[in-house]
Amino acid sequence: MRFRKKANHDKNFNIILQNGSLLLIGGELQHHWQQAVPKSKKPMGARINLTFRFIRSQ
Repeated sequence: MRFRKKANHDKNFNIILQNGSLLLIGGELQHHWQQAVPKSKKPMGARINLTFRFIRSQ
């Protein structure tokens, strides 16, 4: 998984996730960083992406 700072694209880091991994993103990382799965030349197989959101009523 690749992370890149929204305000400064020179700041970035990668996290290698093994099969069966779960990554929870929240707080500063969620609001100030972009997340992406790096491109690969070889097929990597299926992946599952789940998104949960909290919606505040007004």
